[in-house]
Amino acid sequence: MDIGIVNHICGNDWISIQSLMDKQLVNEGPLAEQFIGQHLILKNNTRPGLCYWLRERKISNAELDYVVSQGNLTVPVEVKAGKSGSLKSLHQFIAEKKMSFAVRFDLNPPSLQKIQHTTVTKTGKQMVSFDLLSLPLYMVEEMPRLLDQYRIGF
Repeated sequence: MDIGIVNHICGNDWISIQSLMDKQLVNEGPLAEQFIGQHLILKNNTRPGLCYWLRERKISNAELDYVVSQGNLTVPVEVKAGKSGSLKSLHQFIAEKKMSFAVRFDLNPPSLQKIQHTTVTKTGKQMVSFDLLSLPLYMVEEMPRLLDQYRIGF
């Protein structure tokens, strides 16, 4: 659903949103995910559509917001509404699927980091190492260009 329609249904008009700018919106996480999803579909021509990853276990479920592909590159995408947040599900996905690259959208400045983290898997603890491209939410339309740059080695 369009984020404008979502805000309307929730009773948020521009005046109420402006008054909440210094406070957290209750639904800001889902709105951020929806914003990124809309742009991945409409502006970045994600085909055949958006996919996500879900691992259901008795004790520890894991969910990744989106998994997209560009050329021969499959990319897990995590969306955070703020400047921080756990990446446990992303680490689980990286470990399970043996990935080496991921994208995170949040409110931080753009960066490319080498991440090394120990995560718990069904076979025990495992070290994951991958490149993480962090982009501010508003840069979603730049993702295809940046993925191509990453694919050719910057």
